[in-house]
Amino acid sequence: MGEEEARRQTLLGNLAAHAAPARQRLYLSVWDTARLAGLTLQAVEAIEQGKACMLPPAVLAEFAAFLGLTEAGLPRPRHPGMR
Repeated sequence: MGEEEARRQTLLGNLAAHAAPARQRLYLSVWDTARLAGLTLQAVEAIEQGKACMLPPAVLAEFAAFLGLTEAGLPRPRHPGMR
């Protein structure tokens, strides 16, 4: 497995766990998220469900940033003093 493939698999795993909650915090439907992120509805659903998705890591990282996640697909740490 190449480095890019390993990065893609890590991103997909992180997004499977964190994309749907991040989308819901933004009060976006799956359809609106797909439209605004420039992805297909099927791609967003596959990412959220952790299914095989052949999008390149750069697109997945951009999608994570769109949702307010880090480029690794993880939630951003809260600032000190925030709950």
